[in-house]
Amino acid sequence: GWLALLAAAAEGGPVEAALCCGDAPGHALAALRAGCRRLVLRGAHPGFAQVAAVAREVGAEILPARPPALDLRGLDLRRATGQAMLARWLAQGPDDRAESLR
Repeated sequence: GWLALLAAAAEGGPVEAALCCGDAPGHALAALRAGCRRLVLRGAHPGFAQVAAVAREVGAEILPARPPALDLRGLDLRRATGQAMLARWLAQGPDDRAESLR
């Protein structure tokens, strides 16, 4: 699933991705076992420190918050306006503000 998607994306060049586990430390631990090496787990979660310790042991990185990311939900790339929004986002770099895709 996720790792295969990343491998396919990496064929086009370097890919920096993080699997978001939200408030689910069990999902984060399962992802680490599956080979994911960059995860997001809400830093305020009581299990964050324990999962972070496991991540360090396997050479993985765990982030306490989601980094800036492009969210394509609702973006129709079949339309010129959708393509223009995507081109603008790519040109300006990572910006996690919702208005960056409007």
